[in-house]
Amino acid sequence: MRKIIALIEKFSLHVVAGCRFVNALLHPLCEFTACRLWWVVSLGLAVWSVYTLDHLFDARLNCGRLKNLRHQFHEQHFKRLVFVLLLTSLTGLIIFIGLRLHKCG
Repeated sequence: MRKIIALIEKFSLHVVAGCRFVNALLHPLCEFTACRLWWVVSLGLAVWSVYTLDHLFDARLNCGRLKNLRHQFHEQHFKRLVFVLLLTSLTGLIIFIGLRLHKCG
């Protein structure tokens, strides 16, 4: 269980979950279209991308001097995470553009 919690923290998934929770709380106050699921996916990808980019910057700028396990993880797996970040960002952008072109939101 501790390993799962550590992975959730390293990948900032708790932040994405918090964002999704707030989105669910605000749902009754907003009018959502049938495209709501894609907006939620796009929002989750955007939040994860921003947090991951921030951790990657920290890992690159403070190479070898980081004490935070999350930053150390990002330093060790820098190239892989950059690749995943690029894929995630591109996917989120494609979803966002598709939603805007189809007037979903």
